[in-house]
Amino acid sequence: MNIHLVHGYQSTLLLQEKAEEEFHRCFNFKAPLVKAKSVQKMKVDLQGETFKMTEERKVMFKPYHPLTFIQTDKPIYLPGQTALSLT
Repeated sequence: MNIHLVHGYQSTLLLQEKAEEEFHRCFNFKAPLVKAKSVQKMKVDLQGETFKMTEERKVMFKPYHPLTFIQTDKPIYLPGQTALSLT
């Protein structure tokens, strides 16, 4: 079994595994960093002694930009004032 992430003409091998018996298992993959929304394909190739199968599914990746939001108790502070000042 080979699992690839395909984007355009670029293919990245995510997993290559051989098994002697049937199995059901989940696999974790690290998502690629993208600058904008990107639709890519997960391609799974399975090959046994008597069969060969390929399956593709579209996957959308979106950028994640964490940010910090700071809110104060008033919009403008004068020099020397702090949040605890009463004047």
